[in-house]
Amino acid sequence: MKKTLIFNLLLIGLNVLSCKSNTEEYDSVVEMIPVHLNKSKSLPIEEIIDKIELIPLETNDDCILHMYRKMVYYKEIEIFAIFDIKCDVYLFSKEGKFISNSLEARGQGPRQYWMGADMLYNPYSKCIEVLGPWGTIYRYDTLFNFVEKISLEQNELVFNHFEALSETQYILATAPSFISDLVVHFCDFEKKTIEKTVNYEKHLLGGPHMQNQFFLRFDDDFLFTPLGFDYHFYQIKTDLSTITPVIKLDFGGDEITKKQIERMTDFSFETERKQKDMSRRKELTTISAVLKETSINIPIVKLINDKYVYLHILKNHKRSNYIYNRKTRKSYYQATDDPFKIYFGLQMDDNVLITMPQPYEIEKYVNKNYMSQHDIEIFDKILEDDNPIIVKYYLK
Repeated sequence: MKKTLIFNLLLIGLNVLSCKSNTEEYDSVVEMIPVHLNKSKSLPIEEIIDKIELIPLETNDDCILHMYRKMVYYKEIEIFAIFDIKCDVYLFSKEGKFISNSLEARGQGPRQYWMGADMLYNPYSKCIEVLGPWGTIYRYDTLFNFVEKISLEQNELVFNHFEALSETQYILATAPSFISDLVVHFCDFEKKTIEKTVNYEKHLLGGPHMQNQFFLRFDDDFLFTPLGFDYHFYQIKTDLSTITPVIKLDFGGDEITKKQIERMTDFSFETERKQKDMSRRKELTTISAVLKETSINIPIVKLINDKYVYLHILKNHKRSNYIYNRKTRKSYYQATDDPFKIYFGLQMDDNVLITMPQPYEIEKYVNKNYMSQHDIEIFDKILEDDNPIIVKYYLK
């Protein structure tokens, strides 16, 4: 039986301890996920995972991957889709066999895209889609044969993330580097219009991130997890075109807020936002200064499903992994000085954390004690010049 987020929140609402102080800060009940690292002990890996699986991505002259920006496994078509820093898309089977790439679809022809801000597989159009920065979407089949191009009638906004709501409706996000950019747009590409723009600046500051996906779906839930100093997961209600904070990462006060920055500096978000040109420059300078002087927890990767919350956290230039089991309420913490570390997560599928380290660094992130003989043989054949390796950690 599927347990929706609404049902979970009703249960959580009965637990006063998990929802304390919500009424003062939020308009509705918000699930609080405890992340008190100063009280957490780094656990050995055997307490965190059951096993490790490896999927090497085929390496040949047609699929030599550069550094990647995004990797998603799409169950419906059993394909790993990888978007690299050159804006090229590569598709691999669930076994890691090369399928196709978008190299021939790149260019300035009528059926080609030149710049790509994001990519996805759209289950409604059944196409691999690439988002252009100014709101044009290019559709291709899985062999990158051109299907069609759809566009918004606008040339001012620059987008960098998107998610399909139907064959013609999408949610687009801009890069939240500054307070005036903290919005998402509900768009209708059949009408070629932005139907509604929703601001979420109340809880967010721009900042560093390593987030792979910003729109997360599981069961009946559709969540948005913005980058930067945002300690929330937002629920997207497509029928009302709204986003609402529904989950808060509670670091026990060991986090940064706008009020804290204002107390530490002479910067005022409310005053400076009215002076747009100076505000952007001053805000960035102020936040950078605070980062250098303050030891704060920054969740640079945030993943969630109905079972787990996974965080990859930056503090004092060191990284750590934090996993919270939403069913048992047990947490797992792993510091970066452990001899065997979990690589930062890109996607969660049930109890599986999917990652993709480079071949020259994989030795630090796997342990043969948790691998089958088949996976050990794969590991022993990895070469430094190979493509990245899909590593699956099965969580307890």
